[in-house]
Amino acid sequence: MPSGSFHFVITHFLYEYVCLDLLDQMEALRACDPEAVYLLINCEGGDGDAVYYTCEQIGRLALPVVAYNCGTVNSAANLLYLAADADRRFMLTDRCSFKIHEASRRLKEQQLESREIGLGDAYAAYMALNWLNHQIAAVYAQRTLLCERNPDQIFELLFTGISTYVGHEACKFGFAHSVKPLPNPFISTYVPLTMGG
Repeated sequence: MPSGSFHFVITHFLYEYVCLDLLDQMEALRACDPEAVYLLINCEGGDGDAVYYTCEQIGRLALPVVAYNCGTVNSAANLLYLAADADRRFMLTDRCSFKIHEASRRLKEQQLESREIGLGDAYAAYMALNWLNHQIAAVYAQRTLLCERNPDQIFELLFTGISTYVGHEACKFGFAHSVKPLPNPFISTYVPLTMGG
């Protein structure tokens, strides 16, 4: 594989298999010592557990990740965006938005009913979801300026409903470093995400 810059265009729901595919491809990029790995995100969200795991693993890969909000970064997609360091997170325009909220109970209940997560009972599912929300709050505390980086306050914020941060407010709260266009010309190698199950 050639060296240089690579980019992932992420516009679809971040199911577990999509996250694992992304990790596999990013792991393969380590061998070519890329100048930058761009995550171009315009995404409504995804599986909270899978995206949290992906965020943690991207950090361990130590790749030069650059994240762009290309419209909206919602829900679990924020965790993927925040995998980039603070000075490598940008928005294409000052109208780009970030939306955060608690991890979805509805998706977990559906998985439990179909025995996809095999937790066995409702209490275990509740405890797993509670753990995930605390982990998500910790990511926001470490990688944004929300609630003066207090994870307990961020945890409470997640349960107040959907919080939206747009443009300069998103910069103020540490989601994005600044509004910045993509490099022009944007020369890179596109690495597609497979959509197979």
